[in-house]
Amino acid sequence: MKRIAFFTPYIEADRGNSTTARRITSSLEDLGWEVDLFAYEEESVGKGKEILNKAALVHVLHVRRFIEWLETHDLKINVPLIYTSGGTDINIDLEDASKRQLLRKYLKEAQALVLFSEEAKQRVLARLPEMAENTRVIPQGVYLPERAAEREKLELPAGYPNFLFPAGLREVKDIFYLLSAFDRLWKTYPDLNVLVIGEVIEVEVFQRLQAEEKKRNWLHYKPPVSLEAMHSLYKWSDAVVNSSTSEGQPVALLEAMSLERLVFARNVVGNNSIVVDQYNGILFDTPMQFEDSVRSLLEGEISAETLISGARATISGSHAPMQEARSYERLYLECLVDR
Repeated sequence: MKRIAFFTPYIEADRGNSTTARRITSSLEDLGWEVDLFAYEEESVGKGKEILNKAALVHVLHVRRFIEWLETHDLKINVPLIYTSGGTDINIDLEDASKRQLLRKYLKEAQALVLFSEEAKQRVLARLPEMAENTRVIPQGVYLPERAAEREKLELPAGYPNFLFPAGLREVKDIFYLLSAFDRLWKTYPDLNVLVIGEVIEVEVFQRLQAEEKKRNWLHYKPPVSLEAMHSLYKWSDAVVNSSTSEGQPVALLEAMSLERLVFARNVVGNNSIVVDQYNGILFDTPMQFEDSVRSLLEGEISAETLISGARATISGSHAPMQEARSYERLYLECLVDR
């Protein structure tokens, strides 16, 4: 009964999905579950078929990618199936009529669709009202291991204030949105640094980042690092920034909060499911608003300690990894009993 298959797009690549998969499966194993972990974008379809054949329940991360993998290989799931949406797979794909039909076709065969926030649930139900009974909300936990050896390998720019952008290089992350704001801030704070770290997903975005980096001595890029090394990057930063146009529930903001870093997030669904403006972080709607908030914090008009205290309460109250795992355990047992 306590054996499941967990299908994720990635596990080797240092991306948000791999972090989520490692966190959930590690916590489930701590609860006594046997987990067969499979990265369907990285591993052979033969291994995937073998895991499917012996699974009592299948838990999938990222809805659309997995559906496309199933269709490509003409595979069927004959055991209880649970999807967890990473966020952008739902936020973006549901707005496309043909993709929405594809999602509808497959989601109706699943026992549950898990979303990270109530806001995301309402957005899904506005497009797929038939999913009301089978849609659940399970907030993400925070899992950020530290390994001292990793800290020694990182070469990070010295300065203050230091801003960290953990983001895969793709258009939806909109990493250039705040360039003009940082240009103006740099004139006041000439030791300012902005570090973008993430995998190159869209080459055009990477090429533009390289061009922008050459123009600005405060802008830096690093390729992705291990989850353990991210601990040191958060500690290096004074603030973590998310300027995406669309998000699920960005785990980087939760990780930053867990290490008592200040967070700035664009006011979009997903970000604002985590960040409560002026309580545990800062939400912004425009680059100018972001700039004004940074200045207010640096000049003491906004209390950094108040925001850090709110962040601490947010993590301890809703985002403990074992709390997340126990919620999935209850869902698994419910699906297995109903089988």
